[in-house]
Amino acid sequence: MKILYKLLIILFLITNFANGEQIYVFKFTEEEFETLQKKKVKGETIWTLGSNENGNYIKAEAIAAGSGLGKEIKVNLNKTPYLNITWKIEKNLENIIENSKKGHDYAARVF
Repeated sequence: MKILYKLLIILFLITNFANGEQIYVFKFTEEEFETLQKKKVKGETIWTLGSNENGNYIKAEAIAAGSGLGKEIKVNLNKTPYLNITWKIEKNLENIIENSKKGHDYAARVF
């Protein structure tokens, strides 16, 4: 009986996750790109919209600078339990001590 109960719970969880909603946070269009919020921390970042064989993307170029680009949305995690994000980092940050206060820099992150 315990095995049947566990199987039913697993089946329920799989069914719920398989039926999750899809939310596209970014569509990478010119119109959307113009509405994104920019947060300048230090220096200047150049943001450009581009495309390649994999689709559209946003490119950030910065030297000794830090900033953010994005938008805030609310997501119901019961309906959308997975996050799928893809990015490419052409050059990583150097000499970062990640467990120090000054080492909180990242080439890309989601929060």
